Amino acid sequence: TGASPPLLLLEERALASNPNVAVAQARGLGLQVGAWTVNELDEMKRLIGLQLDAICTDRPDLLKTLE
Repeated sequence: TGASPPLLLLEERALASNPNVAVAQARGLGLQVGAWTVNELDEMKRLIGLQLDAICTDRPDLLKTLE
């Protein structure tokens, strides 16, 4: 099997303005996109809406409630 594309982890605040542009640019380069460190439920919801490949958090209990 082929290897997964590299993962670009962006700090949460880097996705605050023009997140769709940042995600599209990274994906255009063949990268997966994730965010760190996301600990607020509303922010988790917003980033899930961007269809990120990964979310790093200190609050996995909150993130799990969104499954």
